[in-house]
Amino acid sequence: MINPFKSQSKLKIDKSAGFRQIQNHLFVALTFAPLKTVAQYKIILAVIHCTYGYGRTSEIITFQQLRTLTGGLDIRYLKKQVKELEDMRIIIIERQVKKQSGLPINRYMLNKYYDMWITPKTGVLLYTTETLKLVSYILKTGVLQIPKLVSNKTPPTYILKKERKKESTVSTDFYDPKGLALLKSIGIPEPKD
Repeated sequence: MINPFKSQSKLKIDKSAGFRQIQNHLFVALTFAPLKTVAQYKIILAVIHCTYGYGRTSEIITFQQLRTLTGGLDIRYLKKQVKELEDMRIIIIERQVKKQSGLPINRYMLNKYYDMWITPKTGVLLYTTETLKLVSYILKTGVLQIPKLVSNKTPPTYILKKERKKESTVSTDFYDPKGLALLKSIGIPEPKD
């Protein structure tokens, strides 16, 4: 496919300009994550930029750097969103104090063990066994799935309809027999009413 905007753009973007490597499982888990705000996604992307973007697993990041990387979010709001991501175990923060100045410095790490992510208030794991199986199935087979929210409880419950990579149709009938057969084939039990 040819990008029609490439010839009009003033940007010179190619692979030599650098790129971020992130594990496929983690990437899919982040797309499934039921985060509450866009700011939380921006913070995660900023942490990925400062760590994986430079071949590191963790990095010292100031709130001013986070503010810049997230498009100028208000510092108080930024701190609240960072705290919620930490409470969800999505990011890990190691707090230290500079010896000379006594100022706090924070080292950030993205928790790649997404099976340990939790909802902040209840402490319930964010992903059910079925969702973890789904992530593995998507990565193993390359078959794209469209999750249909069945229960908005915590953690959310999804059932799926098979979708081919070149098609983009979504069935609104989530009791599609083919979808249920797919669920059974990957070991996910049939949803109960």
